[in-house]
Amino acid sequence: MGSVKLPPSTALKWVGFVSAVWVQAISGNNYTFSNYSDAVKTLMNLTQLQLNNLSVAKDVGKAFGILAGLASDRFPTWLILLIGSLEGLLGYGAQWLVVSQRISPLPYWQMCIFLCMGGNSTTWMNTAVLVTCIRNFRRNRGPVSGILKGYVGLSTAIFTDLCTALFSDDPSSFLLMLALVPFAVCLFAMFFLREIPPPTA
Repeated sequence: MGSVKLPPSTALKWVGFVSAVWVQAISGNNYTFSNYSDAVKTLMNLTQLQLNNLSVAKDVGKAFGILAGLASDRFPTWLILLIGSLEGLLGYGAQWLVVSQRISPLPYWQMCIFLCMGGNSTTWMNTAVLVTCIRNFRRNRGPVSGILKGYVGLSTAIFTDLCTALFSDDPSSFLLMLALVPFAVCLFAMFFLREIPPPTA
């Protein structure tokens, strides 16, 4: 039996979808604060209330997801992914510099900003993935969005298991992974995830 050849536009949509799954599988880093919060608390000599407020700052970052939604109507997918990946690199990278003691602990308000940036970075990734895939699979929006959202939940488990297995005593290495892995995956996805116009009759 001969192999079935997919039209180029269909093949590109599926390659983009696979790239989207990879992005979603690494975009749950926002839910891993407890894996390194003790190190932040100790190094910065924070009270429990101050640590809780840092966690709130991280969550506040997700509240600004509307910015990514507005941008998705004006800018291409690759730019949305680039913004999210750079924001995550900066947000988690600054936390890594502090926890690894490569720099002196930053002022508390600056740490709040960097945690907010880390939280907001995932909204750009999620928006780029969901908006593009829903537009590419207009007849199957429900299943596509459900699959992609499911991978966000798996992402948290993936990062937590990696932290336990590889970085249980090294939160700075875990933060470095949070900064670099999403950045690298988004750079890869930028080449494959794009909106494919529907075929003309």
